Amino acid sequence: MRVLSILCGYLLAMILFWLADSLLLTFILDIHFLAALWAGVSPARMLFRLLVEAVLLIVGFAHVTRRLVADNVFTMGLLSSVNTLNKYTQSENKKQRLINIALPIADYYRMEPQDRDSLYLLCQLYDLGMISVDQENFISGYDNAEQRQLWKRNLQTTVEIVSALPQLAPAAPLLRYYKEYYDGSGIWGLKGKDIPLPCRILQTALAYDAFTHPEHGEKKLTCQESLGELSYYAGTILDPDIVDLLQQQMGYKGTDKAVSIHAYRAHRI
Repeated sequence: MRVLSILCGYLLAMILFWLADSLLLTFILDIHFLAALWAGVSPARMLFRLLVEAVLLIVGFAHVTRRLVADNVFTMGLLSSVNTLNKYTQSENKKQRLINIALPIADYYRMEPQDRDSLYLLCQLYDLGMISVDQENFISGYDNAEQRQLWKRNLQTTVEIVSALPQLAPAAPLLRYYKEYYDGSGIWGLKGKDIPLPCRILQTALAYDAFTHPEHGEKKLTCQESLGELSYYAGTILDPDIVDLLQQQMGYKGTDKAVSIHAYRAHRI
């Protein structure tokens, strides 16, 4: 979008220059404006116009190229930084697992292409704010006011980083709300369907992945156990409709839930 705006700006400058020069000749040579646009212009004047237009065109493309290169270099550097963060940052494998869970749910809801793209970015960038966090002392839960404020600053930092990049900016508003809980007990207090759909989808995907690929030493659950475990959080942390949909898509057979595990997992999600 920014590149298109730059191109349109230079195109407008080229048109305005041509019109302004034609208007100037109309007054100087006392000729009709339409003639001054083309037919009544001397070869030397036409060459001058074309040279100015060519310069504007070259400068415009140079500006756009510089912008594209700068954005791409910055984006690659940013994503490289994300990939080298410590254990609090998701691995490439985790990104792909989240995408594999989230996008089929998005397809079921027939999300618009731009919303689907934002969900794709959300799965990759949701923890980008960890760059600015003292990770040695960071706690993943937020049961007290201090941790809740830390999470708010973390989410705000993520939004600010991503908003600065045109390629990633569509996902920026969503990054603020991926830690919301369905019952309204999350970071910002959004509740139910007020939480953006991509955020509700990601929260469910994160929960499922936390059970099948635990990162804190807990027992790894099977697919069926994990799907059953999600039922404990449907209506509190997770959107029950999305939980039900994921269970259907993954062929949940009603396996007994992991009662001995679920009680201390909420703060890990």
